Amino acid sequence: MPDRWLIYQGPVAGENIRLQPRQGGGQMLSKRYRAFKDGLAIALASQWPTPPIPRERKVSVCLMLQVPARMDPANLIKPILDGLEAAGVIENDRQVTELHMWELGTSKPGEGRISIRVDETVATPMATAMNGFVKFTFGKN
Repeated sequence: MPDRWLIYQGPVAGENIRLQPRQGGGQMLSKRYRAFKDGLAIALASQWPTPPIPRERKVSVCLMLQVPARMDPANLIKPILDGLEAAGVIENDRQVTELHMWELGTSKPGEGRISIRVDETVATPMATAMNGFVKFTFGKN
């Protein structure tokens, strides 16, 4: 497994624009959400030379975000996890059992910089007891 941070720099879109009504009923992913997820997936796939981490292995994800001031960084979690899956870093976003996120300041509107580190988690007694729950840590610089 690569031992490095994956870097994405470009347009960002949060989960709050994820779904839009579909003509004839139902919902679909918005164009902005798909563009962000697909751009993220392309950037990450080029930096991840190995096969995806198998579905049965649990992973932790660390995020360092620099996003526009008016954007809620928490809204980026689902699109980033979708991007990791689409890039072939992980097989399924349900593998993520730990997520740590730091906000490193702001960027110009519509742009952002996201640094992502994915590591396999070590099974600890606490992790085993909390099976099915995800641990979140948020920080602000």
